[in-house]
Amino acid sequence: MGDERQAAKLIIYRRGKKEIEKPLNVLLNESIQLSTLTNSLEGFDIPISREPVKVCYGNNLNQCIEVIALSTDINYLEGSISEQSNEPSLEQVKVEVGEFYAKKVKFYQEKRERKEKK
Repeated sequence: MGDERQAAKLIIYRRGKKEIEKPLNVLLNESIQLSTLTNSLEGFDIPISREPVKVCYGNNLNQCIEVIALSTDINYLEGSISEQSNEPSLEQVKVEVGEFYAKKVKFYQEKRERKEKK
């Protein structure tokens, strides 16, 4: 059983390559709503539990996936609105894949934020 004081990390990111420049709407457990842009990354603490975290996405937030955090590992979700399909998607990826792309996305996000501050 998980200790209630412990939490896992949920990272939601969007890459920039072959992406449409419009926000991807995401809703976490019907309480936290965000819109991710291309080359953006958001991080959340989620409870370690056998109960899944419901993550809904899309224009009407009617497409959902569930993430179960059984340990303090980082869970990565990659969001996308591809140029080809114009359909929003959100999928859980392996830790190695998520770590790799999250680092790249964070670099571009910080670069964009520095530029906006000027």
